[in-house]
Amino acid sequence: MDRAAEAFAAGGLVEGELALAAVRRDLACLAAPVDPAVLGAVAWLEAEEAALHHDADAAWPWVFLARDLRVDPPPHLQRAHPLQSALAYLPDAPPIGGNGEAFAEPGRTRIVVDGQHLELPRVREGIPHLVQVFDGRDPVVSWWQHGARFPGDRIALRVELPAGKSKEGSAAYWESWLREHPDSRWRGYALDQLDDVRFREALASGGAGLEAYLDGDPRHHRDAALGLLEPMDFARAVLDGSRASLSGFLEAHPDGRYTGEARDALDALDWELATEQDTATGYARYLERQPRGRWAPEAHQRLASRRLAVAASRDDRQALAEIAVDHPGTVQGARARALAQGVRIQALVVAGDTNEPIVQEARQLGLRVERAVDAADPGRTTVDDPAGTGRVWSRVAEVDGVTYARGELWLPGSRAPVFTWRASGIDDVSAREALAAGMVDLETWVGAP
Repeated sequence: MDRAAEAFAAGGLVEGELALAAVRRDLACLAAPVDPAVLGAVAWLEAEEAALHHDADAAWPWVFLARDLRVDPPPHLQRAHPLQSALAYLPDAPPIGGNGEAFAEPGRTRIVVDGQHLELPRVREGIPHLVQVFDGRDPVVSWWQHGARFPGDRIALRVELPAGKSKEGSAAYWESWLREHPDSRWRGYALDQLDDVRFREALASGGAGLEAYLDGDPRHHRDAALGLLEPMDFARAVLDGSRASLSGFLEAHPDGRYTGEARDALDALDWELATEQDTATGYARYLERQPRGRWAPEAHQRLASRRLAVAASRDDRQALAEIAVDHPGTVQGARARALAQGVRIQALVVAGDTNEPIVQEARQLGLRVERAVDAADPGRTTVDDPAGTGRVWSRVAEVDGVTYARGELWLPGSRAPVFTWRASGIDDVSAREALAAGMVDLETWVGAP
């Protein structure tokens, strides 16, 4: 160390740097705790080396270490020395860091930082420190570190802060420090430390503490707090079972682990309410709340059926046209479209002897059944509707035991069919609905060849 000091004083920068590097290595290999006075003197030499390189940012951390150790600068630092200029523009002192943690080493282990035995990892942020670990009096490991974060692969820490050991690292400490240093370059660091402390306190307080943490100004642990709260919030929402509780959960956790389950539960609840009312208003409300819900297709069907029944009983052509637009691709929409255009299906014309199921369905619907055979096409028949509202033809065939039906609806004077339907398997839903509607858009029913 004396060699480095003499070299710097004589202007031998390179020689001084080499000597100082050797001193740093030797300090990290000591078999006993370092003498704070020696470490402070080395810190001044490190600051002097940085100042000779005109690197003030590298000098001031060593200056603060020397001052924390209460070691005065060496006498050869005259006013003209570059380090004196750096001392004139020192930044504000970094805060003491390492909050919410304690050493978790075995009982015989001693942690010595900068020559002082520490019970808690409370050291100044932003400056170098020499850390030495001893098992009783025997050295175990030592290293240089920058700042207050101790490496986890070298020393064990635990989160619990022993009560009454230190005020440093508490929320009150960081709040006070921020009030006293509103414009400090370390403000961001202090805010992060305060955030860490508040989150640890929230963890110890459970759900209420986590909610209070989220109601504040969380910085880095918001997602973690939400993740811990979500199972509790979901359980409360499910147990409550109300729409308000489930909606509140989804608002608080839009992308959480239980979001999908909550949406399904809310969908089921809305559908239960709609079916209990069993009204057009109820189904419309369900579709408004759950436009892509599990029961949305059935809700469309039920809503259309109830609207169609009212509009048809009043012969409200405008309402029927609106139903056709609002419910495209449905049986009810197709029927409303026909009724809005004044079409009345009064007869179903069938051909052959294999159509008995369709005939029965038609008669149950009150349609007149006519049997006829077109000479040009034995499977196709047409007839003018007596009321002059159009004509309909149907062809039914049985292939491998499955009955297929196809049909068209023609308006008076039209040159092409207005509606075309297909249905297969007379006992399946599509065949019955196609017949019940009297017409269905071809794009809707494509089950039959």
